[in-house]
Amino acid sequence: MVSDPPVELIETLEDNIPQGNYFAGVDFGKHKDYSAIVVVKRENHHLQLVYLHEFELSTAYTNVINHLVRTHQKFKFQKVIVDQ
Repeated sequence: MVSDPPVELIETLEDNIPQGNYFAGVDFGKHKDYSAIVVVKRENHHLQLVYLHEFELSTAYTNVINHLVRTHQKFKFQKVIVDQ
């Protein structure tokens, strides 16, 4: 069985984003838990983490949402899943 080549983690939104099928997950934290955005890329039947951004505690939700919008503009998500 031949494995797919690894996808490199994208460090910043300024990096070149290759085309692909991307999906995002968002967890809104505030004082005890961190807010975070993750992006995975689907290739065939595999999901590969390609981007992760963890926010400092007490980051305003508007800042998290603004970052999510910028992230979507770069990756063009197929779907976003939000943790409640």
